[in-house]
Amino acid sequence: MDDTRSQKKDEYRASRILYIIQAAVEYFIATLAGGAYLAKITSAVGIPDDVTAILTATVSLGVGFQLFALFISRNRRAKSFVVPWSLVYQLLFTLLYILPIVDWDRQTKTALLFLLLIAGHVINNVINAPRVRWLMGLVEEHKRGSFTAVKEIVSLLSGMAFFNTVGYVIDKFEAEGNLTGAFVTLGVTILLLTVAHTLILLFTKEKAPVGAAENSEPIFTQIKDVVCDKNLWRVLPVSILWSVASHVATPFYGTFQINELGFTMLTVTIMSAVSSLSRACVSLPFGKIADRYSYATLLKLCFPIAGFAFLLNVFAHGAAGPYLFGAYLILHAVSLAGINGAAINLIYDAVPYERRVGAIAIRGALSGFIGFFSTLAVRPLARYIQECGNEFLGMNVYAQQVLSAISVILIIIIIIYLNTALRGFKRIYERN
Repeated sequence: MDDTRSQKKDEYRASRILYIIQAAVEYFIATLAGGAYLAKITSAVGIPDDVTAILTATVSLGVGFQLFALFISRNRRAKSFVVPWSLVYQLLFTLLYILPIVDWDRQTKTALLFLLLIAGHVINNVINAPRVRWLMGLVEEHKRGSFTAVKEIVSLLSGMAFFNTVGYVIDKFEAEGNLTGAFVTLGVTILLLTVAHTLILLFTKEKAPVGAAENSEPIFTQIKDVVCDKNLWRVLPVSILWSVASHVATPFYGTFQINELGFTMLTVTIMSAVSSLSRACVSLPFGKIADRYSYATLLKLCFPIAGFAFLLNVFAHGAAGPYLFGAYLILHAVSLAGINGAAINLIYDAVPYERRVGAIAIRGALSGFIGFFSTLAVRPLARYIQECGNEFLGMNVYAQQVLSAISVILIIIIIIYLNTALRGFKRIYERN
Protein backbone atom coordinates (compact mmCIF):
# COMPACT_ATOMS: atom_id res chain seq x y z
CA MET A 1 0.00 0.00 0.00
CA ASP A 2 2.85 2.36 0.84
CA ASP A 3 4.41 1.67 -2.58
CA THR A 4 1.11 2.43 -4.29
CA ARG A 5 0.81 5.73 -2.46
CA SER A 6 4.37 6.67 -3.40
CA GLN A 7 3.65 5.92 -7.05
CA LYS A 8 0.53 8.10 -6.95
CA LYS A 9 2.53 10.94 -5.41
CA ASP A 10 5.29 10.55 -7.99
CA GLU A 11 2.73 10.65 -10.79
CA TYR A 12 2.12 14.35 -10.11
CA ARG A 13 5.64 15.34 -9.08
CA ALA A 14 6.53 16.73 -12.52
CA SER A 15 3.22 18.62 -12.63
CA ARG A 16 3.95 20.24 -9.27
CA ILE A 17 7.30 21.42 -10.65
CA LEU A 18 5.53 22.79 -13.73
CA TYR A 19 3.08 24.58 -11.40
CA ILE A 20 6.00 26.33 -9.72
CA ILE A 21 7.36 27.44 -13.11
CA GLN A 22 3.88 28.45 -14.29
CA ALA A 23 3.44 30.70 -11.25
CA ALA A 24 6.72 32.46 -12.03
CA VAL A 25 5.84 33.07 -15.69
CA GLU A 26 2.37 34.30 -14.77
CA TYR A 27 3.95 36.63 -12.19
CA PHE A 28 6.20 38.12 -14.91
CA ILE A 29 3.23 38.77 -17.19
CA ALA A 30 1.08 40.29 -14.42
CA THR A 31 3.91 42.61 -13.35
CA LEU A 32 4.54 43.83 -16.90
CA ALA A 33 0.83 44.67 -17.20
CA GLY A 34 0.61 46.69 -13.97
CA GLY A 35 2.32 48.93 -11.44
CA ALA A 36 5.21 51.07 -12.68
CA TYR A 37 5.13 49.41 -16.12
CA LEU A 38 1.49 50.36 -16.62
CA ALA A 39 2.34 53.85 -15.33
CA LYS A 40 4.98 54.04 -18.06
CA ILE A 41 2.35 53.27 -20.68
CA THR A 42 -0.17 55.76 -19.29
CA SER A 43 2.51 58.45 -19.05
CA ALA A 44 3.40 57.95 -22.71
CA VAL A 45 -0.28 58.08 -23.67
CA GLY A 46 -0.78 61.26 -21.58
CA ILE A 47 -3.16 59.88 -18.95
CA PRO A 48 -3.20 61.77 -15.58
CA ASP A 49 -2.21 60.16 -12.28
CA ASP A 50 -5.71 59.71 -10.85
CA VAL A 51 -6.94 58.00 -14.01
CA THR A 52 -3.85 55.77 -13.96
CA ALA A 53 -4.79 54.74 -10.42
CA ILE A 54 -8.25 53.73 -11.64
CA LEU A 55 -6.69 51.73 -14.47
CA THR A 56 -4.37 50.04 -11.98
CA ALA A 57 -7.37 49.19 -9.81
CA THR A 58 -9.04 47.32 -12.68
CA VAL A 59 -7.11 44.34 -11.31
CA SER A 60 -9.48 44.26 -8.33
CA LEU A 61 -12.51 44.97 -10.52
CA GLY A 62 -11.59 41.91 -12.55
CA VAL A 63 -11.30 39.88 -9.36
CA GLY A 64 -14.94 40.69 -8.73
CA PHE A 65 -15.92 38.44 -11.62
CA GLN A 66 -14.55 35.28 -9.96
CA LEU A 67 -18.12 34.43 -8.98
CA PHE A 68 -18.82 33.46 -12.61
CA ALA A 69 -16.42 30.53 -12.15
CA LEU A 70 -19.36 28.64 -10.60
CA PHE A 71 -21.23 28.75 -13.90
CA ILE A 72 -18.43 27.55 -16.17
CA SER A 73 -16.69 24.91 -14.08
CA ARG A 74 -19.57 22.47 -13.53
CA ASN A 75 -19.25 18.97 -15.03
CA ARG A 76 -15.89 19.85 -16.59
CA ARG A 77 -12.27 19.53 -15.73
CA ALA A 78 -10.65 22.92 -15.24
CA LYS A 79 -7.83 22.40 -17.74
CA SER A 80 -10.15 22.32 -20.75
CA PHE A 81 -11.10 25.99 -20.38
CA VAL A 82 -8.30 27.41 -18.21
CA VAL A 83 -5.63 26.86 -20.88
CA PRO A 84 -7.32 28.64 -23.85
CA TRP A 85 -8.70 31.49 -21.76
CA SER A 86 -5.31 32.06 -20.13
CA LEU A 87 -3.92 32.49 -23.63
CA VAL A 88 -6.63 35.03 -24.49
CA TYR A 89 -6.17 37.28 -21.45
CA GLN A 90 -2.39 37.31 -21.81
CA LEU A 91 -2.65 38.28 -25.48
CA LEU A 92 -4.87 41.19 -24.41
CA PHE A 93 -2.11 42.35 -22.05
CA THR A 94 0.38 42.10 -24.91
CA LEU A 95 -1.70 44.60 -26.88
CA LEU A 96 -1.24 47.21 -24.12
CA TYR A 97 2.24 47.97 -25.42
CA ILE A 98 0.96 48.76 -28.92
CA LEU A 99 -1.16 51.71 -27.75
CA PRO A 100 1.70 54.17 -26.97
CA ILE A 101 3.20 53.75 -30.45
CA VAL A 102 0.07 54.04 -32.61
CA ASP A 103 -1.02 57.42 -33.96
CA TRP A 104 -4.43 57.75 -32.30
CA ASP A 105 -5.91 60.46 -30.10
CA ARG A 106 -5.56 60.24 -26.31
CA GLN A 107 -9.26 59.57 -25.68
CA THR A 108 -9.25 56.55 -28.00
CA LYS A 109 -6.06 55.17 -26.45
CA THR A 110 -7.42 55.66 -22.93
CA ALA A 111 -10.67 53.88 -23.78
CA LEU A 112 -8.83 50.97 -25.41
CA LEU A 113 -6.40 50.77 -22.50
CA PHE A 114 -9.28 50.42 -20.08
CA LEU A 115 -11.05 47.84 -22.26
CA LEU A 116 -7.92 45.71 -22.67
CA LEU A 117 -7.15 45.82 -18.96
CA ILE A 118 -10.66 45.11 -17.73
CA ALA A 119 -11.25 42.34 -20.29
CA GLY A 120 -7.92 40.74 -19.44
CA HIS A 121 -8.47 40.88 -15.70
CA VAL A 122 -12.08 39.69 -15.95
CA ILE A 123 -11.06 36.62 -17.96
CA ASN A 124 -8.10 35.92 -15.68
CA ASN A 125 -10.25 36.05 -12.58
CA VAL A 126 -13.18 34.07 -13.97
CA ILE A 127 -10.79 31.16 -14.48
CA ASN A 128 -8.85 31.80 -11.26
CA ALA A 129 -10.86 29.68 -8.81
CA PRO A 130 -10.91 26.52 -10.96
CA ARG A 131 -7.25 27.09 -11.84
CA VAL A 132 -6.31 27.28 -8.15
CA ARG A 133 -8.36 24.16 -7.43
CA TRP A 134 -6.69 22.31 -10.33
CA LEU A 135 -3.11 23.27 -9.49
CA MET A 136 -3.33 23.30 -5.68
CA GLY A 137 -5.12 19.97 -5.93
CA LEU A 138 -1.73 18.51 -6.90
CA VAL A 139 -0.40 19.40 -3.42
CA GLU A 140 -1.08 17.46 -0.22
CA GLU A 141 -3.28 19.28 2.31
CA HIS A 142 -0.69 19.39 5.10
CA LYS A 143 2.05 20.67 2.77
CA ARG A 144 0.22 23.61 1.21
CA GLY A 145 2.05 26.22 3.30
CA SER A 146 5.54 24.97 2.49
CA PHE A 147 4.72 24.40 -1.19
CA THR A 148 3.25 27.89 -1.54
CA ALA A 149 6.41 29.30 0.04
CA VAL A 150 8.69 27.43 -2.39
CA LYS A 151 6.51 28.58 -5.28
CA GLU A 152 6.82 32.21 -4.18
CA ILE A 153 10.57 31.96 -3.63
CA VAL A 154 11.11 30.67 -7.17
CA SER A 155 8.92 33.43 -8.62
CA LEU A 156 10.66 36.16 -6.64
CA LEU A 157 14.25 35.06 -7.25
CA SER A 158 13.72 34.44 -10.95
CA GLY A 159 11.84 37.75 -11.07
CA MET A 160 14.89 39.55 -9.72
CA ALA A 161 17.00 38.40 -12.66
CA PHE A 162 14.21 38.92 -15.17
CA PHE A 163 13.15 42.42 -14.15
CA ASN A 164 16.70 43.65 -13.63
CA THR A 165 17.37 42.73 -17.25
CA VAL A 166 14.11 44.32 -18.42
CA GLY A 167 14.75 47.51 -16.41
CA TYR A 168 18.26 47.88 -17.84
CA VAL A 169 17.04 47.41 -21.41
CA ILE A 170 14.14 49.87 -21.06
CA ASP A 171 16.32 52.56 -19.45
CA LYS A 172 18.83 52.14 -22.27
CA PHE A 173 16.11 52.67 -24.87
CA GLU A 174 14.89 55.76 -22.98
CA ALA A 175 18.41 57.19 -22.76
CA GLU A 176 18.58 56.94 -26.54
CA GLY A 177 15.19 58.64 -26.86
CA ASN A 178 13.70 55.49 -28.36
CA LEU A 179 10.50 54.88 -26.39
CA THR A 180 9.01 53.03 -29.35
CA GLY A 181 11.79 50.45 -29.12
CA ALA A 182 11.14 50.07 -25.39
CA PHE A 183 7.43 49.40 -25.85
CA VAL A 184 7.98 47.00 -28.77
CA THR A 185 10.53 45.07 -26.68
CA LEU A 186 8.14 44.79 -23.74
CA GLY A 187 5.29 43.69 -26.00
CA VAL A 188 7.39 40.96 -27.61
CA THR A 189 8.54 39.87 -24.14
CA ILE A 190 4.96 39.38 -22.92
CA LEU A 191 4.13 37.51 -26.14
CA LEU A 192 6.99 35.04 -25.63
CA LEU A 193 6.03 34.58 -21.97
CA THR A 194 2.45 33.89 -23.06
CA VAL A 195 3.58 31.11 -25.38
CA ALA A 196 5.71 29.59 -22.61
CA HIS A 197 2.85 29.83 -20.10
CA THR A 198 0.45 28.07 -22.46
CA LEU A 199 2.85 25.19 -23.07
CA ILE A 200 3.45 24.75 -19.33
CA LEU A 201 -0.28 24.46 -18.63
CA LEU A 202 -0.74 21.99 -21.47
CA PHE A 203 1.86 19.64 -19.98
CA THR A 204 0.53 19.93 -16.40
CA LYS A 205 -1.67 17.02 -15.31
CA GLU A 206 -5.03 17.37 -13.57
CA LYS A 207 -6.47 15.13 -10.89
CA ALA A 208 -10.01 13.87 -11.19
CA PRO A 209 -12.47 15.95 -9.07
CA VAL A 210 -12.97 14.67 -5.53
CA GLY A 211 -16.59 14.03 -4.59
CA ALA A 212 -19.68 14.03 -6.75
CA ALA A 213 -21.52 16.84 -5.00
CA GLU A 214 -19.91 19.55 -7.07
CA ASN A 215 -20.98 17.94 -10.34
CA SER A 216 -24.44 16.65 -9.42
CA GLU A 217 -26.00 19.44 -7.39
CA PRO A 218 -27.84 22.28 -9.19
CA ILE A 219 -25.73 25.43 -9.46
CA PHE A 220 -27.97 27.49 -7.18
CA THR A 221 -27.88 24.75 -4.53
CA GLN A 222 -24.09 24.96 -4.63
CA ILE A 223 -24.23 28.73 -4.25
CA LYS A 224 -26.70 28.44 -1.37
CA ASP A 225 -24.45 25.92 0.41
CA VAL A 226 -21.45 28.23 0.08
CA VAL A 227 -23.31 31.41 1.03
CA CYS A 228 -24.77 29.75 4.13
CA ASP A 229 -21.39 28.46 5.33
CA LYS A 230 -20.85 30.27 8.65
CA ASN A 231 -17.15 29.44 8.74
CA LEU A 232 -16.66 31.15 5.38
CA TRP A 233 -18.29 34.36 6.60
CA ARG A 234 -16.14 34.24 9.68
CA VAL A 235 -12.93 34.54 7.64
CA LEU A 236 -14.15 36.66 4.68
CA PRO A 237 -13.90 40.06 6.47
CA VAL A 238 -10.11 39.64 6.58
CA SER A 239 -9.85 39.49 2.78
CA ILE A 240 -12.40 42.26 2.25
CA LEU A 241 -10.81 44.71 4.69
CA TRP A 242 -7.35 43.94 3.29
CA SER A 243 -8.60 44.62 -0.22
CA VAL A 244 -9.91 48.02 0.86
CA ALA A 245 -6.70 48.88 2.74
CA SER A 246 -4.59 47.93 -0.29
CA HIS A 247 -6.69 49.66 -2.93
CA VAL A 248 -6.97 52.92 -1.08
CA ALA A 249 -3.26 53.58 -1.57
CA THR A 250 -1.32 51.12 -3.75
CA PRO A 251 -2.97 51.97 -7.12
CA PHE A 252 -1.50 55.46 -6.69
CA TYR A 253 2.03 54.22 -5.97
CA GLY A 254 2.95 53.49 -9.60
CA THR A 255 2.86 57.14 -10.61
CA PHE A 256 4.23 58.10 -7.16
CA GLN A 257 7.47 56.30 -7.99
CA ILE A 258 7.77 57.71 -11.52
CA ASN A 259 6.58 61.28 -10.95
CA GLU A 260 6.84 62.51 -7.34
CA LEU A 261 9.86 60.39 -6.33
CA GLY A 262 11.50 60.51 -9.77
CA PHE A 263 12.58 56.86 -9.98
CA THR A 264 13.99 55.48 -13.24
CA MET A 265 12.79 52.04 -14.36
CA LEU A 266 16.16 50.61 -13.34
CA THR A 267 15.71 52.10 -9.85
CA VAL A 268 12.21 50.61 -9.66
CA THR A 269 13.63 47.25 -10.74
CA ILE A 270 16.51 47.30 -8.23
CA MET A 271 14.18 48.21 -5.37
CA SER A 272 11.75 45.51 -6.46
CA ALA A 273 14.63 43.02 -6.55
CA VAL A 274 15.68 43.89 -2.99
CA SER A 275 12.10 43.60 -1.76
CA SER A 276 11.68 40.30 -3.63
CA LEU A 277 14.83 38.93 -2.00
CA SER A 278 13.51 39.98 1.41
CA ARG A 279 10.20 38.27 0.69
CA ALA A 280 11.96 35.11 -0.51
CA CYS A 281 13.96 34.92 2.73
CA VAL A 282 10.84 34.75 4.89
CA SER A 283 8.50 32.78 2.59
CA LEU A 284 9.58 29.32 3.72
CA PRO A 285 9.62 30.12 7.47
CA PHE A 286 6.17 31.70 7.09
CA GLY A 287 4.94 28.62 5.24
CA LYS A 288 6.16 26.36 8.04
CA ILE A 289 4.42 28.55 10.63
CA ALA A 290 1.16 28.19 8.70
CA ASP A 291 1.53 24.40 8.41
CA ARG A 292 2.39 23.96 12.07
CA TYR A 293 -0.11 26.38 13.59
CA SER A 294 -2.61 27.97 11.19
CA TYR A 295 -2.98 30.60 8.50
CA ALA A 296 -4.83 32.78 11.02
CA THR A 297 -1.71 32.71 13.21
CA LEU A 298 0.44 33.70 10.24
CA LEU A 299 -1.85 36.63 9.42
CA LYS A 300 -1.57 37.89 13.01
CA LEU A 301 2.17 38.10 12.41
CA CYS A 302 2.08 39.64 8.93
CA PHE A 303 -0.57 42.35 9.19
CA PRO A 304 1.35 44.42 11.79
CA ILE A 305 4.32 44.37 9.40
CA ALA A 306 2.06 45.58 6.58
CA GLY A 307 0.64 48.33 8.78
CA PHE A 308 4.11 49.60 9.66
CA ALA A 309 5.07 49.52 5.97
CA PHE A 310 2.16 51.80 5.03
CA LEU A 311 2.96 54.01 8.02
CA LEU A 312 6.39 54.72 6.52
CA ASN A 313 4.72 56.12 3.41
CA VAL A 314 2.77 58.56 5.56
CA PHE A 315 6.13 60.32 6.04
CA ALA A 316 7.53 59.69 2.51
CA HIS A 317 8.23 63.29 1.49
CA GLY A 318 11.24 65.37 0.51
CA ALA A 319 14.76 63.97 0.64
CA ALA A 320 13.69 61.11 2.89
CA GLY A 321 10.86 60.10 0.56
CA PRO A 322 12.76 57.65 -1.68
CA TYR A 323 14.37 55.92 1.32
CA LEU A 324 11.12 55.56 3.22
CA PHE A 325 9.35 54.25 0.13
CA GLY A 326 12.19 51.78 -0.38
CA ALA A 327 11.76 50.57 3.20
CA TYR A 328 8.01 50.31 2.56
CA LEU A 329 8.64 48.09 -0.48
CA ILE A 330 10.78 45.71 1.59
CA LEU A 331 8.41 45.48 4.58
CA HIS A 332 5.34 45.29 2.36
CA ALA A 333 6.94 42.44 0.39
CA VAL A 334 7.77 40.62 3.63
CA SER A 335 4.17 40.96 4.81
CA LEU A 336 2.83 39.72 1.48
CA ALA A 337 4.93 36.56 1.83
CA GLY A 338 2.39 35.54 4.43
CA ILE A 339 -0.74 37.52 3.56
CA ASN A 340 -1.15 36.52 -0.11
CA GLY A 341 -1.09 32.78 0.44
CA ALA A 342 -2.67 32.85 3.89
CA ALA A 343 -5.72 34.85 2.81
CA ILE A 344 -6.64 32.21 0.21
CA ASN A 345 -5.60 29.23 2.31
CA LEU A 346 -7.68 30.59 5.19
CA ILE A 347 -10.65 29.89 2.92
CA TYR A 348 -9.35 26.35 2.40
CA ASP A 349 -9.08 25.99 6.18
CA ALA A 350 -12.68 27.12 6.61
CA VAL A 351 -14.69 25.18 4.00
CA PRO A 352 -14.77 21.59 2.64
CA TYR A 353 -13.35 20.66 -0.77
CA GLU A 354 -16.65 20.69 -2.67
CA ARG A 355 -17.33 24.31 -1.66
CA ARG A 356 -13.88 25.74 -2.32
CA VAL A 357 -14.41 26.99 -5.88
CA GLY A 358 -17.54 28.84 -4.75
CA ALA A 359 -15.88 30.13 -1.59
CA ILE A 360 -12.86 31.46 -3.46
CA ALA A 361 -15.16 32.97 -6.08
CA ILE A 362 -17.27 34.77 -3.47
CA ARG A 363 -14.13 36.00 -1.74
CA GLY A 364 -12.82 37.30 -5.05
CA ALA A 365 -16.09 38.93 -6.04
CA LEU A 366 -16.55 40.79 -2.76
CA SER A 367 -12.95 41.83 -2.23
CA GLY A 368 -12.53 42.72 -5.91
CA PHE A 369 -15.56 44.94 -6.35
CA ILE A 370 -15.19 46.56 -2.93
CA GLY A 371 -11.48 47.13 -3.54
CA PHE A 372 -12.10 48.78 -6.91
CA PHE A 373 -14.80 51.09 -5.59
CA SER A 374 -12.52 51.98 -2.68
CA THR A 375 -10.07 53.36 -5.23
CA LEU A 376 -12.89 55.27 -6.91
CA ALA A 377 -13.98 56.65 -3.55
CA VAL A 378 -10.58 58.15 -2.69
CA ARG A 379 -9.81 59.39 -6.20
CA PRO A 380 -11.50 62.81 -5.62
CA LEU A 381 -9.39 63.27 -2.48
CA ALA A 382 -6.19 62.48 -4.38
CA ARG A 383 -7.10 64.85 -7.20
CA TYR A 384 -8.06 67.60 -4.73
CA ILE A 385 -4.68 67.41 -2.97
CA GLN A 386 -2.78 67.48 -6.27
CA GLU A 387 -4.85 70.39 -7.62
CA CYS A 388 -4.11 72.32 -4.40
CA GLY A 389 -0.39 72.05 -5.10
CA ASN A 390 0.13 69.05 -2.80
CA GLU A 391 -1.40 70.74 0.24
CA PHE A 392 -3.90 69.22 2.67
CA LEU A 393 -5.17 70.73 5.95
CA GLY A 394 -2.45 73.33 5.74
CA MET A 395 0.31 70.73 5.35
CA ASN A 396 2.61 70.21 2.39
CA VAL A 397 1.99 66.54 1.59
CA TYR A 398 1.58 64.25 -1.38
CA ALA A 399 -1.81 62.64 -1.95
CA GLN A 400 -0.18 59.24 -1.49
CA GLN A 401 0.83 60.15 2.08
CA VAL A 402 -2.76 60.88 3.07
CA LEU A 403 -4.03 57.73 1.38
CA SER A 404 -1.36 55.69 3.17
CA ALA A 405 -2.63 56.98 6.51
CA ILE A 406 -6.13 55.69 5.66
CA SER A 407 -4.63 52.29 4.85
CA VAL A 408 -2.88 52.18 8.23
CA ILE A 409 -6.19 52.76 10.03
CA LEU A 410 -7.87 49.95 8.08
CA ILE A 411 -5.04 47.51 8.83
CA ILE A 412 -5.37 48.26 12.53
CA ILE A 413 -9.04 47.24 12.25
CA ILE A 414 -7.96 43.95 10.58
CA ILE A 415 -5.51 43.24 13.40
CA ILE A 416 -8.25 43.81 15.98
CA TYR A 417 -10.60 41.48 14.07
CA LEU A 418 -7.99 38.71 13.85
CA ASN A 419 -7.38 38.83 17.59
CA THR A 420 -11.05 38.86 18.53
CA ALA A 421 -13.39 37.25 15.98
CA LEU A 422 -10.85 34.64 14.83
CA ARG A 423 -9.52 33.76 18.26
CA GLY A 424 -9.60 29.97 18.61
CA PHE A 425 -10.32 29.42 14.89
CA LYS A 426 -9.78 25.75 13.90
CA ARG A 427 -8.97 24.32 10.48
CA ILE A 428 -11.63 22.10 8.92
CA TYR A 429 -9.68 18.86 9.45
CA GLU A 430 -9.12 19.79 13.13
CA ARG A 431 -12.84 20.07 13.92
CA ASN A 432 -14.81 17.25 15.47
